[in-house]
Amino acid sequence: RMAVTTNVFIDVEDKRIPGDSIKSTISVLVTGKLPDANIRLRVAAIEGKITYSTPPGSNGEKVFEQVFRKAYPESQGIEFKYAPGMYQFVYTYQIDPVWRDTMMYTVAWIQNDNTKEVLNAGRGHYVAAPETVMLFSPLNNAGSIAKSPELKWQKSNNADYYSLQVSSDELFNNLVYNKDSIYTTSITLPELEEGTKYFWRVKAYKGTTSTEFSSTWQFITALNKPTDIEGLSMCGTLELRWNDNSNKETGYKIERGKYYVDSLTFTPLAMVLADTSIYWYSVGDSTTYAYRVYAFTDSTNSEYSDTAIVSVTVGVENEITNNYNFNLNQ
Repeated sequence: RMAVTTNVFIDVEDKRIPGDSIKSTISVLVTGKLPDANIRLRVAAIEGKITYSTPPGSNGEKVFEQVFRKAYPESQGIEFKYAPGMYQFVYTYQIDPVWRDTMMYTVAWIQNDNTKEVLNAGRGHYVAAPETVMLFSPLNNAGSIAKSPELKWQKSNNADYYSLQVSSDELFNNLVYNKDSIYTTSITLPELEEGTKYFWRVKAYKGTTSTEFSSTWQFITALNKPTDIEGLSMCGTLELRWNDNSNKETGYKIERGKYYVDSLTFTPLAMVLADTSIYWYSVGDSTTYAYRVYAFTDSTNSEYSDTAIVSVTVGVENEITNNYNFNLNQ
């Protein structure tokens, strides 16, 4: 029979999938007419070499190179009467706890049941499953995240690509971003809503096999920052005002800076809850101050506004003079 070329070829690809299972994909190429007989495709789970400390049987043998564990769908297999062409069969089976999972593989063969001749066979070769994804950035529960954030995760071993989901609810019923076939370990999202909590997760793929989703992380986007800040000093008073650009802020916090040599140092000064301006009386004379503002809630902030530079000067008669020269610095 060695001089007769077989007309059926078999390739078996095993993949580990979540739940301690093996997914076996059996590809069969038929290149010619099969014998007019009872042809069957049989599939079996096989465990690799087992060495027993004492013989399990009566013949004294302790070393078994291959051990049959189970047939799929059962020992009779399935009828295989196919014209020339390519065919594919998929069997998924769970690894029994008594089997050594690292030694398991699948064998498939096509057999003439009339003569018991095996036309061809294939042994499973593994395609390693990817590892579950570990999220990296932004950190879980982080606040004041840019409205168009870059999400990052660690590379999953054996992964070909990734799938990302971002949702406004923890159950991922309201997806705001859903993308498959990501071939990098980071992605920048389109602009999201300000001051809003979002949930995100990632899973990895190896071919058509995927991991479970990663753990779910969350972040809160930053508020829209105040703009057009300006200061006016007049007769010993100073007014600071700015434009409100957020619909979700609790209030604003003001910081004041002073020049020390060549550096500008800011310290917290005041908080405003329901207004976009604030007054100070008896401000120091002959002093230049810098002011900046940011919006806040109990869970997130905005970026700083631009900086307003305000100078208070003393006139000839030691009276505070009006200063109408303003600078708006980045």
